[in-house]
Amino acid sequence: MDNKGWGLSVLLGFLAVFGVFLIISSILYNKNFSDVNINEEEEKEKEEQEVEEAVQEEYKNKKSNETVTVADYEKLENNLMESAKKYINQKKITSDYKIIITYNDIKEEKLITEFNDPKTGNTCNGYVIYYNNEINSFVRCVGNYQTSNYDEELE
Repeated sequence: MDNKGWGLSVLLGFLAVFGVFLIISSILYNKNFSDVNINEEEEKEKEEQEVEEAVQEEYKNKKSNETVTVADYEKLENNLMESAKKYINQKKITSDYKIIITYNDIKEEKLITEFNDPKTGNTCNGYVIYYNNEINSFVRCVGNYQTSNYDEELE
């Protein structure tokens, strides 16, 4: 071309410089503004955790005013046993051999609504052994109560 306009090499050079500028700008933009989103998410998670802790603390304070006895935990055992009976009837289970039904099995069938530690409000674990038409329930509320002969491997 003549000297009246830009040539192809000038156009390509301009596009290369412009492309590098765009890449650097996008990197700096992401670096500066992605931290804002992370901080907002961290603050939101922290706030949710604080609310959860406050609810647990309030529940503990409420329960600490009341005296929690072994009878309260025995109610949990009975609740688990009654729910297991419903589960056995619903599934038409026979007791020709030993069957272990966990709290989670019963919960999945929506046959038990609440299974919380009366002292802390945390969810307890448990299972039922069904054998020869006899039902034995076992409950463990971490740190507060555990039925004798409870086997954690059966949870």
